[in-house]
Amino acid sequence: MHMRRVVGWTVAAGGLLPALLMSGAARVTAAPATSGIEEPVAGAPLRFATGSQATGSALYRCAAEATVAVATLGIELCDAEPTPLLAERAEPDNLQIRGGALVVEVEVGGVAGVAGVQPGDMIYRVARGDVPGAGAAAAGLAGVGTDSDTQINFLRRGRPYRIKLRR
Repeated sequence: MHMRRVVGWTVAAGGLLPALLMSGAARVTAAPATSGIEEPVAGAPLRFATGSQATGSALYRCAAEATVAVATLGIELCDAEPTPLLAERAEPDNLQIRGGALVVEVEVGGVAGVAGVQPGDMIYRVARGDVPGAGAAAAGLAGVGTDSDTQINFLRRGRPYRIKLRR
């Protein structure tokens, strides 16, 4: 007798577009196309949807409109604040709540994009130092060099991840 394991996934009530956005498979621009989904283009930025329906399923949002860019890595950040959804889901889903910098935009093919950073990630530590917001995160990320790795810790959908960056 042969047994098969069936692997599948479902999209929660938020819909397919928010799920695709959080997975990094789609990009929403300031003026979305009719479907709202576009293919990533090398050199084009991937943006976190700050004013669309996708923010209803986001766990962090920008505390203010101001953003900070780290051009050497192809990344744009804002000060992160938790959404009411995170407060509601943190304990039952064992999600982390931290302060830090929300990734708003990632250049496709840039250093951060190649390393796997996605719009919606919330960076809370750079080079073993906690960062309280976008300014501190950008200062730490600006120090990413060409001869050694810089470790960054971030939350994606409330779960911790760690990667190393090098220009």
